[in-house]
Amino acid sequence: MVNVISMMLVKNEADRWLHEALRQARFLSDHVVVLDDASTDTTREIAYQYADEVLESAVSMFARDERFQRQRLWDTATRMARRGDWILGFDADELLPEDHVERLRLILTTKFLPGVDSMSFRLCDMWSDTHYRDDKFWTAHHRQWVRAVRFDPTAPNRWRDATHHCGSFPLGSEGVVGFTDLTIKHMGWSREQDRKAKFDRYMEADPDGALGWLEQYHSILDPEPHLVAL
Repeated sequence: MVNVISMMLVKNEADRWLHEALRQARFLSDHVVVLDDASTDTTREIAYQYADEVLESAVSMFARDERFQRQRLWDTATRMARRGDWILGFDADELLPEDHVERLRLILTTKFLPGVDSMSFRLCDMWSDTHYRDDKFWTAHHRQWVRAVRFDPTAPNRWRDATHHCGSFPLGSEGVVGFTDLTIKHMGWSREQDRKAKFDRYMEADPDGALGWLEQYHSILDPEPHLVAL
């Protein structure tokens, strides 16, 4: 029997999509592991409502050493995994459409998917509950993003060399990627106040665009972005 283990790194998510993200993880998984990155709101208490195991960090590593937290989360999730078990790694602002949740559960529980070591998904940067951003600055939906891997204890356990956005899984753990037609709704951009806060944070951390893309930073505040209905 193949088990499904979900892992999620969270920080100050209480007034966002945490309930829904954890509800989906709970439905999809046999075991849910959450690492709270020193939240100052009620995120930790919400996590305990859904997760089988909640790891607590006394000091936040956000934008300092995300690899440390991701490694800790991965080590905890894989400690209970057997070869071939599915490990899911969705963020707290990533939701599947309801019909896609049902379809993913069917894949995880009834299909063997021979020769496939991981599954990738289309990811849409949502600018509202129903529409995603589509222009030269926002192209995530044109690529596939791995959010599920079959556990292989012999696979590499090395993380991308980045203090932030280092990925959900160790480099090399994906193996042979199986592409799906399932969609992730990345809700982190969907509220105006969140977009403004992210713009301010990026400009403070990287005012010259040396670490990212300055034009994209400024595009966050476009008054009339090109949006497509999901």
